[in-house]
Amino acid sequence: AFKEVTAGQEFGVEVTLVSNSSDIIKNLLLRAEYPFGFTLTSTDVKAEGNRSTWKIGDIPPKGKKVIRFKGNLQGQDGESRVFRFTAGAESVKVPGTIATEYIAAAREMAIEKPFVSTSIGFDNDTNSGEYHGSFNVPVKASLSWFNNLPTAIVEGELHVKMSGNAFDKVAVAPGTGYYKSADNEIVWNGQTTPNLGSIGAGDNGNVTFTFTPHNFSTPSRAIINPSVTLELNVYGKRLSESNVSETLTSSAKRTIKISSDLALSSQITRTSGPFANTGPVPPKAERQTTYTVTWTVDNTANTVSGAQVRALLPVYVKWLGKISPVGEDISYNANGEIIWKVGNVDTFTANSGRRRTVSFQIAFEPSVAQIGQVPYLLQDTSVSGIDDFTGVTLNATHPALSTRFADGFQDGQDLVVQ
Repeated sequence: AFKEVTAGQEFGVEVTLVSNSSDIIKNLLLRAEYPFGFTLTSTDVKAEGNRSTWKIGDIPPKGKKVIRFKGNLQGQDGESRVFRFTAGAESVKVPGTIATEYIAAAREMAIEKPFVSTSIGFDNDTNSGEYHGSFNVPVKASLSWFNNLPTAIVEGELHVKMSGNAFDKVAVAPGTGYYKSADNEIVWNGQTTPNLGSIGAGDNGNVTFTFTPHNFSTPSRAIINPSVTLELNVYGKRLSESNVSETLTSSAKRTIKISSDLALSSQITRTSGPFANTGPVPPKAERQTTYTVTWTVDNTANTVSGAQVRALLPVYVKWLGKISPVGEDISYNANGEIIWKVGNVDTFTANSGRRRTVSFQIAFEPSVAQIGQVPYLLQDTSVSGIDDFTGVTLNATHPALSTRFADGFQDGQDLVVQ
């Protein structure tokens, strides 16, 4: 393996086992101890269990077996990491462990700072962690670089490849870059961005572009947990100590998770719904008229937990305690607030039996002071819940509802009369 590796950049390790025996070596096992900060990305021979043990089996006299794997190391410039390998006979009593150790070896690697430090920012957020976006809302991406070398880098190029189930290739504005739409890739070089032609020691720069995540779900194919991933690769050349041109690479990767759309509808009805409503329409002063309120919560791409719907009743509206379905967790408190603890909401509930709906009945007895008015029967209604995929708190609201009901309404039936 290399003696020096760049932090975060993939590298390969090759382990060769050679038999010095004149007999068959049976049930051979190879075990690796990975250092802190190492992530295994692939192996040419399947590894067992924790992906650090290989069952070699029998090796003939003077035979040879090669195991190759790839991964990356995270760490600070100048730190070192040690890989340790042990080969021996597999235990009969505890399969997957070495009973008799034949030989051990170690390889130390030094971690170098990348020749170019790179980062991907979303809407001025340059952190390397998760970022959360929304469908149909443009995201401004910024790609930055910094030359860590004491010498100049020439022929610099940036390649950013985009993927993910919310990526829309026709919703990309590449800025100054060349957009290779067939490859979902934008390229910048010395022609598109002159300061990439030669990046001096300690020099930095950035380019920007915009993309808009879209929801590609269909009735037959729902897209769950939508995201867009950007993979950035930076290429350049420098003269080595022996005056030979060396090709250099550096990379970064970042994903934007798209939040679900949590929606709320609220309506007042008179003749439809689970309850029989009574009283005069239009409402008459000092006489009681009842109405049915129905709340519906819908959701799209990600499951939602801990959802709640809240609204206030005006002081002149009475809570009657009638709820449908009966099992729904809905309550009314002394502050005049109605709280529906919806709980978990499934994905893509619209027009399905999985949507969450509750109805309750209220009563309105107008005062003579309200004659000629259209009073509100329910204040603004809000819903909130936690997006299980992004961890973001989702919110939606519905405006206040008045005596203007949704079913069979005729002009004037919302006005309070004598």
